[in-house]
Amino acid sequence: MAILWYTATSMMLRSCYALIKALGRKKYPRGVIIIGGAHINADPEIIIPMGVKYGLRGEGEESSSSFCRAMLGGNQPDFVSGLIINDTGSLSIRGVTVIYPKDEPF
Repeated sequence: MAILWYTATSMMLRSCYALIKALGRKKYPRGVIIIGGAHINADPEIIIPMGVKYGLRGEGEESSSSFCRAMLGGNQPDFVSGLIINDTGSLSIRGVTVIYPKDEPF
């Protein structure tokens, strides 16, 4: 199974959409497409007109690995924090993942 992960800021949104259409859907027609990034955080509904099933809001460091483990294991990823699921135009959003800094300085 191919998992195609795209990220989009507002400035990159059109390019991201073009890549999904040109590469993602043609080369990997059965691949799972997920999109994250700043624009998805601000406007999660944008995945509907893009025709994307999954989006991810918030910090993706931990959520992305949970998503991939679930999908590659044949399980539904609906438990993943920050996950947006586009069910033919109806969105469900599973909160937002926030990673708090540890006691260590940056």
